[in-house]
Amino acid sequence: QDEILKKEESIKDLPRMNQSQFIQFSKTLYNLFHGDPEEELLFRAIATVTGLLLRMEEVGRKLRSPTSPTHRRTSPTVGPTAPETSQKTDDPAAPTSGEGWSFTFEQILASLLNEPALVRFFEKSVDVRAKLEKARATQLKARAGI
Repeated sequence: QDEILKKEESIKDLPRMNQSQFIQFSKTLYNLFHGDPEEELLFRAIATVTGLLLRMEEVGRKLRSPTSPTHRRTSPTVGPTAPETSQKTDDPAAPTSGEGWSFTFEQILASLLNEPALVRFFEKSVDVRAKLEKARATQLKARAGI
C-alpha cells in the first residue's frame, strides 16, 4: 500500500510535457506502431488521444481566460482600486499563454488507457529496447532524409 502511494506521489511530481516534447512523444509512438498487425488501429487511437488532449487543453485555456464566465465567477470580488493581477490564476501547473500547451502525465496516461488498441499493444510482451532502437533509427533516417 505504501509503495502505491509513493508511486502516485512521484507521478504527481513529474513535470508537464511541453508542446515540443509531446510532438516528439507522438512521433515515437507512431514509429513504435509501424509494422504492427494493428498498425492502422493504433494510428487512429493515437490521433484520437492527441485530439482529446488538445481539446482538453483548449477547454482549460478558456476556463483560465480572464474573460471566461467561469473564471469571473470564481475570481475574488475586488474593489475598483485593486490591482489587475488579482484576477490571475493561482495554479502554478497551468501554462501561461506564452508557453504554448502542455500536459500532465496523468492526462496523457488517462487518455492512452481509454484506447483499447493502445492498451493491448502495451500489454503485449515485446522487446522494448529493440522496438525503441528501431523507432530511433527510423527517426534518424527521417531527419537525414534517407
